[in-house]
Amino acid sequence: MSTTLQANPRKLALLAAVLAALAACSDDTAAVGTPGAGKDSSTTDTGSDLGTLDLFVEDVSEDVDLPDIVTADIAGADTVYTPIPCQKNEDCSTLVCTASPTGKECAQPCITGCPADYECVQTATGGDVISVCIHKTPYRCQACNTDTDCYQGKAGKGVCATIGAGKHCVQACDGAKSCIGEGFTCQKLSGGQGPSVEVCVPPGNQCTCLDGQSGGCSVTNEFGSCPGSYTCSGGKEGTCSGQAAAAETCNLKDDNCNGQTDEEVASVECDLPNVYGTCKGKTECVGGKQLCQGQSAAAEVCNGIDDNCSGQTDEGFPNTDGDLQADCMDSDDDADTVLDAADNCPLTSNTDQKDSDKDGQGDACDSDDDGDKIADGEDNCPLALNASQTDTDKDLVGDACDCDLDGDGAANLGIDATALDCPVAATLDNCPLVKNAEQTDSDLDGLGDACDGDKDGDGVLD
Repeated sequence: MSTTLQANPRKLALLAAVLAALAACSDDTAAVGTPGAGKDSSTTDTGSDLGTLDLFVEDVSEDVDLPDIVTADIAGADTVYTPIPCQKNEDCSTLVCTASPTGKECAQPCITGCPADYECVQTATGGDVISVCIHKTPYRCQACNTDTDCYQGKAGKGVCATIGAGKHCVQACDGAKSCIGEGFTCQKLSGGQGPSVEVCVPPGNQCTCLDGQSGGCSVTNEFGSCPGSYTCSGGKEGTCSGQAAAAETCNLKDDNCNGQTDEEVASVECDLPNVYGTCKGKTECVGGKQLCQGQSAAAEVCNGIDDNCSGQTDEGFPNTDGDLQADCMDSDDDADTVLDAADNCPLTSNTDQKDSDKDGQGDACDSDDDGDKIADGEDNCPLALNASQTDTDKDLVGDACDCDLDGDGAANLGIDATALDCPVAATLDNCPLVKNAEQTDSDLDGLGDACDGDKDGDGVLD
């Protein structure tokens, strides 16, 4: 029941204290001012945190409804507790409007004890000291963005952690402190401002938050998870709003919200043109811009590299054997299977390596094969040393290499047929320098009459 009094609110609080004292005397309990004496420590705190609440007390003279005094059974029976909502201290008979998980409520006197999750606290209200019940974790399940949003109550500093679909304030338990609140369990979760910590998680990992509260959340997709915000509605987190993660691009922004900027931006092929040609490069993200990086074109040199990026290597340089390597890079320029270092004609194919004049230059590339100082093109015996160029039968084949010096059809007598590459003949010319097709030899001395000064062999010259 409720009684209407014409009184100063401070006096009403003192009246409540007197009533508490009377009740205490009848039950052999301590008077107000020493809260908690004779009570179960599991329901009532014995501290005296004077001035821990921010109170604004004024002397007023008006009709004030004094609510029935709420009591708690210190033996552990169920506590009857009806929160009285408030916005400011003046809304409460105790002149103490305090925070709680369900919103602001009037702190009620701790006459015989406080309900579960509450503690008895002494506080000054305009010079008077009263004892009221204050929730131990007033920040519990409050929407938050960082740890600093979580009120520091009896349970110590709160932690802003992801519970369900958004961030909420919860009690840090550190594996030692027991959790305040029925069904809350100590678990390891990611804290709002640091590594994983142990916090008191509500049943079902779901928090009931006050409508209108805003907190942090994550907008997640295939590219990453970006921070967002939600507003509580109907006791639950509303839609998480914020920038959606996107594929990282070169723009000095953290597009995928992983804490890095412009990392792993895809590199694509690009052109690097100049006066020598156009080479291909790869884009690289530098200072928020995609720059084409790579080797630029240069004047072509014979080095086995496509310097001007034309698609050809060492073009414009000699390639004797017409293969894919210019002579400057080819170890066998004439492709005669004799490597250039040992080839007496490295640019002229000559597998036999023939060198008639033994001058170290093969006949295939020697302009004077016989070394007689007469160029092969003018020499009537290019492979036989004959500086005189004698040609008895005027057949343009010098005597030094003519198989029939006089042109009478009879092979020369005494020549090296093999050396001159002459055919083997059955009859040798008995007058190699005088034409005598009939080969008449009257005195049978082996010297034909055409060139014999003593045809009859009588010892007297003809």
